[in-house]
Amino acid sequence: MSTFQAGTFSTRTTDSNQLLASGTYTMVSDRLVEINLTSLVRNTQSKVNCAMVTPSQLNCTSDAGSQFSLARRG
Repeated sequence: MSTFQAGTFSTRTTDSNQLLASGTYTMVSDRLVEINLTSLVRNTQSKVNCAMVTPSQLNCTSDAGSQFSLARRG
């Protein structure tokens, strides 16, 4: 589960709430989010650009070219 709050980003496991990644984010525009994150699992840093395709979904691409989606739940 990912959390965005006051410029801070974090991702935790849903079962044990273990922190997997953390960092900061910036709203580049009303539909573009830039995330600078550190993966605690891989011990790497990366920049991720995410497009807000709906109010509850971000489609993201990392600086290494990996693509993934983040969805809001609840």
